[in-house]
Amino acid sequence: MTELTLRPNADGQYAQWSEWQATDIFASGLEIEDDTFTVEWTGKTVTSGEAASVITADPHHGSKHANFQCDGSGTGEQAYAYKTFAGQAIVYARMYVKFKSGLPGATQYFTIMVLRGTGNILWLQVMPDRWKLNYRNAGATESTDVMETPTLDTWYMIEVYAKVHATGGEYGLWIDGVQKVFVTGKDSDEYGNITDLRVGYTYTSWQGGRQEYIDCVIVSDSQIGDDEHYGRTSDQSDNTGLRVVGSTTLKELLNLENASQTETINSVTAYVRAKASGSDPPEQLKILWRTHSTDYESGDLSVSRTAFTDHSEQKTTNPNTGSAWTWDEINALQIGARASALASGETIWVSELWIVVYYTIAGGVMIDGKILDVEGGGIIEGEEVVGTFVDKWQNASYAKEAKIFGTIRLWTLPCYENNVAWTNSAAKYLQDKAKDGNAVSFSIDEGNLHQVTSTNVYILGVAVRYGRGAKASQFVRFFTLKLQEAP
Repeated sequence: MTELTLRPNADGQYAQWSEWQATDIFASGLEIEDDTFTVEWTGKTVTSGEAASVITADPHHGSKHANFQCDGSGTGEQAYAYKTFAGQAIVYARMYVKFKSGLPGATQYFTIMVLRGTGNILWLQVMPDRWKLNYRNAGATESTDVMETPTLDTWYMIEVYAKVHATGGEYGLWIDGVQKVFVTGKDSDEYGNITDLRVGYTYTSWQGGRQEYIDCVIVSDSQIGDDEHYGRTSDQSDNTGLRVVGSTTLKELLNLENASQTETINSVTAYVRAKASGSDPPEQLKILWRTHSTDYESGDLSVSRTAFTDHSEQKTTNPNTGSAWTWDEINALQIGARASALASGETIWVSELWIVVYYTIAGGVMIDGKILDVEGGGIIEGEEVVGTFVDKWQNASYAKEAKIFGTIRLWTLPCYENNVAWTNSAAKYLQDKAKDGNAVSFSIDEGNLHQVTSTNVYILGVAVRYGRGAKASQFVRFFTLKLQEAP
């Protein structure tokens, strides 16, 4: 069989887990938050007539997002959530924001994001025709305008950056991944290290009703970027991924790269690489398959707390049809996960998701009609001379007389089998044939590379090797086959 690995290339039906990266200081997709903003957040501040809540109306990702509203009865209104953390000299903070109603009037503004120490270090304001990044330098406030008009009903990805330093302070702003502001050489240590993030309406100069949504908030000590879940689970790194905290209902699904193969599919194995934190009993997850618009789950898989570990489930047929997989089904397949045992405050991190499709290419290497999987090192074919050799003493010197009848071909094939029970193993079949001493039919069809038409051969040896863990449900068996052409 031949293997094809396919990794995520787009977010799928469910995107309810939160992003994470190894350098995260704080991350919240609002999925487990409530109206108190004390589950993941530290709290909220709301003045009279304003509101801060968690709703499901229009999430950027997942099923929930934050909702902030002001009634517009006066200046100085506040409705925001805040998170405090250990002091950091370098902070990147990213959020998604959508203005639902009430953009500021002429010359007015509202502040939507603040990084603080003992006072405001950096804060972002929204004005009728611009975004204004404000920051402290040598005891005074400076600002840089971005002359782009904010609009209603548009999700914006906002990322800000601050570095606290007496002479080398820095500030930055990215909107939808594009750098708009970057200033250096500032005296930014007036209020000490950064210990507080605030998002929502932290202050407003405008008397008018307004509403905004915020989602997918991350604080990190390195640049964060966008929140496509597929990119964080396809980079083959344990430093990025997705996470779920204290929930067994939230699901994650991802679309996969498309395949162009047409050969017969033998099986599909889905893999999830995960790690957990918590206390007894162990945290568990299920691998989630989505095919023909229907979800299917594996059994419970216990997740290690010490290291990222691969978990897998194999399906020889499509669970919806009960028939062999088709390539159209592979191209429409979504793979993901759901926590099945996870208490409050416990976490499961997933760094990678992928599938391996095992399929048969017509031709290849066959013995007695059985297709053999040959390792990447390939086939060794040699010729051995067949003849008689006689030692003689002629003319007072040694001589060897040889009579050559021809040559005979020999082959060495390094083979393997994936998850094949010993009773069904090609290696076992070939060992039994070798014991019988009978010739078997052998052929190679590698197109223009090499051809061996059906030839009778003797089996000279079958050497089997495998790693420890032979009782595991997922394994690879290796065997080296030696053949000699029969006369």
